Amino acid sequence: MSPFAWHLAIGSGILISAALFAILPALRIQWLLDRRRKAASRFRLRREWLEVAFTPLLTKRLQARGLTLAHLDFDDAFALVRERSTRRLQALVGVTIAFSDAAETQAANTDLVTTRRATAVFRLEKGRWTTDGRLLLSPGPADALRQFAKDLSPF
Repeated sequence: MSPFAWHLAIGSGILISAALFAILPALRIQWLLDRRRKAASRFRLRREWLEVAFTPLLTKRLQARGLTLAHLDFDDAFALVRERSTRRLQALVGVTIAFSDAAETQAANTDLVTTRRATAVFRLEKGRWTTDGRLLLSPGPADALRQFAKDLSPF
C-alpha cells in the first residue's frame, strides 16, 4: 500500500472519529429527552391507578404509627427525579393529607384532624410505575428536591 493510501486511510479514520465524537453527546441528550418523555407519558397514563393503589398502602403506614387517614388529595403537577445512588426514576406528587391520632380521637371522643402538605413518591421499576405508599414530609415536589438534593436529582 502506498504512503498516500495510508495517509488517506488514517485521515479518514480521524475525520470519522471526530464526527462521531461530536455527534454522540447530541444523540445522548436526545435519548435522555426521549426517555423522559416516555416515562412522563407512562406516568400520566397510570396515574389514577397509582393513586388508588397509594391510598391503602399509606393507610397501613399511618395505622402502624397510630394515625388514621381522614382525607388525601393529590395535586395535578408532578416532578420526575432520579435517585442518585440507584439511578432509578421517581415521580414526586404534592398531596394534602388529613389525618387524626386514633388514640386521642377515641379517648376524647372527638375528631381532631390535622391537615398537612406532603409529597407522594412513585417509582419506575422494570418499566412499570409502582408505589409503596411512601410520603416525604415536604410541602411539594420542588421542596422535596431541595431537601433531598444529595439523594435526588432532577430528570
